[in-house]
Amino acid sequence: MTVAAVSITILTHLGLITGQTAGLAVLISYATGASFGLVFFLLNIPFYWFGYRRLGLAFTLKTALSVALVSLLSALVPDWLSFATLNPVFGAILAGLLSGSALLAIFRHGASLGGIGILGLYL
Repeated sequence: MTVAAVSITILTHLGLITGQTAGLAVLISYATGASFGLVFFLLNIPFYWFGYRRLGLAFTLKTALSVALVSLLSALVPDWLSFATLNPVFGAILAGLLSGSALLAIFRHGASLGGIGILGLYL
């Protein structure tokens, strides 16, 4: 979860976005000033029902915990990590590598970070 939160920190530091519910949460947080973590957590709530119905209780609980941890850590990581300079191209590539690695680990442990990832795993 920490790796995913670091990825979000890099993207938001650079003013970039990602896809899926995380990207939507970044856009909403940019537009409203609300915290990414809160918006990300709230956006994922409707997807838990689908995950529960199609992938089971264990998957849904792991996913809810994963989303909650990324939501919490995304608020904490910027206090632990800062960038004096960060090239946008390198930052975007690094964030992609980090988020891909985080998602791979989460998927392999029978969970997701919510949203479209739940549908993708189901399909």
